[in-house]
Amino acid sequence: MEKEGLKFRRHRGKNDSQFVCTLLCPRFPIGVTCAAVFGFVWLFLLEHPDPISIPHYDLGVKVFAMSTLIKLLGEPMRMASQILLYPRIRVILTMANYVVKGNNR
Repeated sequence: MEKEGLKFRRHRGKNDSQFVCTLLCPRFPIGVTCAAVFGFVWLFLLEHPDPISIPHYDLGVKVFAMSTLIKLLGEPMRMASQILLYPRIRVILTMANYVVKGNNR
């Protein structure tokens, strides 16, 4: 699910808001499905590492899946602002993303 690849040609025949909804609505359900499938594979089908060297493997898999879903919840607003050309919203969301992630670059 690419973020920056949305500068492609606009869909003709529909207004922008309908196009944005069609493009962004399935992202979160697809993300939930992928997180569930990959979480199941990591927890039940793959071999677990040594519990002494990596004591909280199960918790780590669940936290990683949840962090992915939280990031997917914020992406539609950012992408909609990019498609509909609202730079102020995009700047605010990018700033909030850096504050939450704690990037000090």
